[in-house]
Amino acid sequence: MSKTRLVCGANVQDVDGVVGRTLGEVRNEYRDVLSISSDAQARVGGEPADNDHVIQEDESFEFVRPMGSKG
Repeated sequence: MSKTRLVCGANVQDVDGVVGRTLGEVRNEYRDVLSISSDAQARVGGEPADNDHVIQEDESFEFVRPMGSKG
C-alpha cells in the first residue's frame, strides 16, 4: 500500500488508506492535524481540485491559502 502525501504550509503528513476516498473526506479528517483552514484551496499536481476529487495512488495534495490571506 502506498502512502499519500498531504501538505499544508510547513505541515506534512504521509498517510495510508486514503486512496479511493474523496478529497473532502480527507480534508475533514486531517483538518486539525495539518491546520487546514476552511478557506484553503486543495491542489493536486499544482492544479486546483475540488472536494469531490477521488484520490488515486501516487497523488500528492497541497492545501494552500488564497493569495493575500493572512494567518
